Amino acid sequence: MINNNNVEIEDHLGIYEINEFIKDYKIQLRLYTRLIFIKLLRQHWTIKDAAELLNISERTGRNWLKSYNEEGLEGLIPNFGGGRPSFLSDEQLKELHAVLKDEKANYTITDVKKLIFEKFGIDYTYKQAWFISRRKLGLNYGKPSPESPDKSPERKNELKKNTHL
Repeated sequence: MINNNNVEIEDHLGIYEINEFIKDYKIQLRLYTRLIFIKLLRQHWTIKDAAELLNISERTGRNWLKSYNEEGLEGLIPNFGGGRPSFLSDEQLKELHAVLKDEKANYTITDVKKLIFEKFGIDYTYKQAWFISRRKLGLNYGKPSPESPDKSPERKNELKKNTHL
Protein backbone atom coordinates (compact mmCIF):
# COMPACT_ATOMS: atom_id res chain seq x y z
CA MET A 1 0.00 0.00 0.00
CA ILE A 2 1.28 3.45 -0.89
CA ASN A 3 0.60 6.44 1.36
CA ASN A 4 0.70 9.80 -0.44
CA ASN A 5 -0.38 12.89 1.50
CA ASN A 6 -2.72 10.87 3.74
CA VAL A 7 -4.32 9.12 0.75
CA GLU A 8 -3.86 5.37 0.71
CA ILE A 9 -3.74 3.58 -2.61
CA GLU A 10 -3.29 -0.14 -3.13
CA ASP A 11 -0.32 -1.11 -5.26
CA HIS A 12 -2.28 -3.22 -7.78
CA LEU A 13 -0.48 -1.77 -10.81
CA GLY A 14 3.01 -0.37 -11.13
CA ILE A 15 3.66 2.87 -12.96
CA TYR A 16 4.78 0.89 -16.04
CA GLU A 17 1.53 -1.04 -16.26
CA ILE A 18 -0.48 2.16 -15.80
CA ASN A 19 1.51 3.86 -18.58
CA GLU A 20 0.87 0.90 -20.90
CA PHE A 21 -2.89 1.07 -20.25
CA ILE A 22 -2.84 4.81 -20.91
CA LYS A 23 -1.02 4.24 -24.21
CA ASP A 24 -3.50 1.54 -25.23
CA TYR A 25 -6.57 3.59 -24.43
CA LYS A 26 -5.36 6.93 -25.79
CA ILE A 27 -6.15 5.92 -29.38
CA GLN A 28 -9.53 4.55 -28.33
CA LEU A 29 -10.34 7.79 -26.52
CA ARG A 30 -9.50 9.81 -29.63
CA LEU A 31 -11.70 7.58 -31.78
CA TYR A 32 -14.49 7.89 -29.20
CA THR A 33 -14.26 11.70 -29.30
CA ARG A 34 -14.42 11.69 -33.09
CA LEU A 35 -17.43 9.38 -33.07
CA ILE A 36 -19.20 11.67 -30.59
CA PHE A 37 -18.50 14.56 -32.96
CA ILE A 38 -20.06 12.70 -35.90
CA LYS A 39 -23.02 11.67 -33.73
CA LEU A 40 -23.63 15.31 -32.78
CA LEU A 41 -23.58 16.29 -36.46
CA ARG A 42 -26.06 13.50 -37.24
CA GLN A 43 -28.29 14.99 -34.51
CA HIS A 44 -28.26 18.31 -36.43
CA TRP A 45 -25.68 20.14 -34.32
CA THR A 46 -23.58 22.67 -36.18
CA ILE A 47 -19.88 21.98 -36.67
CA LYS A 48 -19.11 25.04 -34.58
CA ASP A 49 -21.29 23.94 -31.63
CA ALA A 50 -20.10 20.31 -31.70
CA ALA A 51 -16.47 21.43 -31.87
CA GLU A 52 -16.97 23.84 -28.99
CA LEU A 53 -18.58 21.13 -26.85
CA LEU A 54 -15.65 18.76 -27.48
CA ASN A 55 -13.08 21.53 -27.02
CA ILE A 56 -11.59 21.18 -30.50
CA SER A 57 -11.16 23.76 -33.21
CA GLU A 58 -13.77 24.12 -35.91
CA ARG A 59 -11.04 23.34 -38.48
CA THR A 60 -10.29 20.03 -36.73
CA GLY A 61 -14.00 19.21 -36.76
CA ARG A 62 -14.18 19.90 -40.50
CA ASN A 63 -11.15 17.64 -41.05
CA TRP A 64 -12.79 14.82 -39.07
CA LEU A 65 -16.01 15.23 -41.05
CA LYS A 66 -14.11 15.17 -44.35
CA SER A 67 -12.22 12.00 -43.34
CA TYR A 68 -15.45 10.36 -42.21
CA ASN A 69 -17.26 11.26 -45.42
CA GLU A 70 -14.41 9.92 -47.57
CA GLU A 71 -13.44 6.78 -45.62
CA GLY A 72 -16.19 6.03 -43.10
CA LEU A 73 -15.13 4.74 -39.70
CA GLU A 74 -11.58 4.06 -40.96
CA GLY A 75 -11.20 7.80 -41.59
CA LEU A 76 -11.76 8.55 -37.90
CA ILE A 77 -9.15 6.13 -36.57
CA PRO A 78 -5.99 8.06 -35.60
CA ASN A 79 -3.13 7.05 -37.88
CA PHE A 80 -0.05 8.52 -36.32
CA GLY A 81 3.03 6.68 -35.20
CA GLY A 82 2.90 8.05 -31.66
CA GLY A 83 6.27 9.78 -31.72
CA ARG A 84 9.83 8.65 -31.67
CA PRO A 85 10.39 5.38 -29.82
CA SER A 86 12.32 5.53 -26.57
CA PHE A 87 15.98 4.57 -26.59
CA LEU A 88 15.35 2.69 -23.33
CA SER A 89 13.36 -0.53 -23.62
CA ASP A 90 10.59 -1.34 -21.15
CA GLU A 91 12.93 -3.80 -19.45
CA GLN A 92 15.62 -1.12 -19.08
CA LEU A 93 13.06 1.32 -17.68
CA LYS A 94 12.02 -1.27 -15.08
CA GLU A 95 15.65 -1.83 -14.16
CA LEU A 96 16.25 1.92 -13.87
CA HIS A 97 13.13 2.32 -11.75
CA ALA A 98 14.33 -0.38 -9.35
CA VAL A 99 17.67 1.39 -8.92
CA LEU A 100 16.14 4.86 -8.45
CA LYS A 101 13.50 3.63 -6.00
CA ASP A 102 16.17 2.78 -3.42
CA GLU A 103 15.33 5.04 -0.47
CA LYS A 104 18.91 5.07 0.80
CA ALA A 105 20.21 6.71 -2.38
CA ASN A 106 19.30 10.28 -3.23
CA TYR A 107 19.58 10.74 -6.97
CA THR A 108 19.55 14.15 -8.58
CA ILE A 109 18.49 14.53 -12.19
CA THR A 110 22.17 14.88 -13.12
CA ASP A 111 22.84 11.59 -11.29
CA VAL A 112 20.00 9.94 -13.22
CA LYS A 113 21.49 11.22 -16.48
CA LYS A 114 24.91 9.79 -15.55
CA LEU A 115 23.40 6.50 -14.37
CA ILE A 116 21.55 6.01 -17.67
CA PHE A 117 24.76 6.68 -19.60
CA GLU A 118 26.88 4.35 -17.43
CA LYS A 119 24.32 1.54 -17.30
CA PHE A 120 22.83 1.67 -20.80
CA GLY A 121 25.22 3.80 -22.86
CA ILE A 122 22.52 6.36 -23.72
CA ASP A 123 23.43 10.03 -23.37
CA TYR A 124 20.18 11.85 -22.61
CA THR A 125 19.89 15.56 -22.05
CA TYR A 126 19.11 16.86 -18.57
CA LYS A 127 15.55 17.62 -19.70
CA GLN A 128 15.01 14.08 -21.00
CA ALA A 129 16.47 12.53 -17.83
CA TRP A 130 14.01 14.67 -15.86
CA PHE A 131 11.14 13.55 -18.09
CA ILE A 132 12.07 9.88 -17.68
CA SER A 133 12.40 10.01 -13.90
CA ARG A 134 9.41 12.28 -13.22
CA ARG A 135 6.90 11.51 -15.96
CA LYS A 136 7.69 8.01 -17.23
CA LEU A 137 8.71 6.50 -13.91
CA GLY A 138 6.51 8.69 -11.70
CA LEU A 139 9.25 9.35 -9.17
CA ASN A 140 9.27 12.39 -6.91
CA TYR A 141 12.37 14.02 -5.68
CA GLY A 142 13.38 16.25 -2.83
CA LYS A 143 16.54 17.74 -1.55
CA PRO A 144 18.17 15.53 1.05
CA SER A 145 18.89 17.28 4.31
CA PRO A 146 22.11 16.46 6.11
CA GLU A 147 21.79 14.81 9.51
CA SER A 148 23.89 15.78 12.43
CA PRO A 149 25.91 12.77 13.64
CA ASP A 150 25.47 13.81 17.29
CA LYS A 151 21.68 13.35 17.25
CA SER A 152 20.68 10.28 19.15
CA PRO A 153 17.76 8.04 18.06
CA GLU A 154 16.03 8.77 21.40
CA ARG A 155 16.16 12.51 20.68
CA LYS A 156 14.67 11.97 17.21
CA ASN A 157 11.78 9.90 18.63
CA GLU A 158 11.13 12.54 21.30
CA LEU A 159 11.02 15.20 18.60
CA LYS A 160 8.57 13.12 16.53
CA LYS A 161 6.26 12.71 19.57
CA ASN A 162 6.23 16.42 20.27
CA THR A 163 5.70 17.54 16.68
CA HIS A 164 2.04 17.91 15.79
CA LEU A 165 0.85 18.61 12.25
